[in-house]
Amino acid sequence: MLQSVLVINTVPNAAFLGPKAKQFAEQLVDTCLKVDGVLAFSTLLGSDQKQQRSLVQGFQHQLAEALNQAVSVGWRQEERCSPDYDDAYDLYLSAELDGLLYKVVIELDKNRADQIAKKFISRVAHTIDAPTIYVAFCYPGTAKMNMNEAKKYFGYCARHMNQLSKPELPKAFIGIVMEGGAVGVHAVT
Repeated sequence: MLQSVLVINTVPNAAFLGPKAKQFAEQLVDTCLKVDGVLAFSTLLGSDQKQQRSLVQGFQHQLAEALNQAVSVGWRQEERCSPDYDDAYDLYLSAELDGLLYKVVIELDKNRADQIAKKFISRVAHTIDAPTIYVAFCYPGTAKMNMNEAKKYFGYCARHMNQLSKPELPKAFIGIVMEGGAVGVHAVT
């Protein structure tokens, strides 16, 4: 059975995140893990690209609604990152936490390492000068895609985010996958 699994979370050990930001991030994680993606993702494999897009958009809308109810109101879907680029955040929220204005970004992608890396680099480039909480939420792509490779790239993203974090620009990375099996959590320092 498919379920959301928290793979990596830098929030507990993020030295520069204040208490409100940490609490917010934990609520964000809890909500992401509770949203039922079985309906969307159990039929994804074997569907054509148009059907896949529709299923993912349905889940994106479902996740935005859950976040608006449980975490904070104001989540926007397909929010353009910058007027200079066509890049768009899948889900985006601007939130004041601990006196800082955070950019909170959730990207939904197939569990392809190259897709994780590409999205992370481009989206973080748009948030480089702002406190940021970034969530990579991966769902099954094809039977041949390697989930362990995706998880390895989550670790790389977490290390980069930790290096970018500083007192005036705190940053955190959270990696979640939709898969079968037992729930596991890995904190990164």
